[in-house]
Amino acid sequence: MKATAEAAPEPARQMPEAPAEKPECMIKIRIPGDMDDRITMDMINTALKRHAGDKLTAVLMYMPSGRTLKSVMRLEPSGSLKNQLIGLLGMDNVKF
Repeated sequence: MKATAEAAPEPARQMPEAPAEKPECMIKIRIPGDMDDRITMDMINTALKRHAGDKLTAVLMYMPSGRTLKSVMRLEPSGSLKNQLIGLLGMDNVKF
């Protein structure tokens, strides 16, 4: 039998990274220092979940400690959501 030389396998090709989707809009929320962080964040997250939608939205939460939390989620950033957040945090603490 005649030995055949096997070709060395080609190295795996790396796929170029797909560009990350950029958010279509942004919501900025500041939690006032006189509010309990944990309870307030739970209420904010509940409001956001109720307004799930198709728009990729960046949500920035400015904490009383000075930390900033950023998340990106699909929401329907409606007037109703804005009013709920303003009712919870006050007009000066919510920006769409």
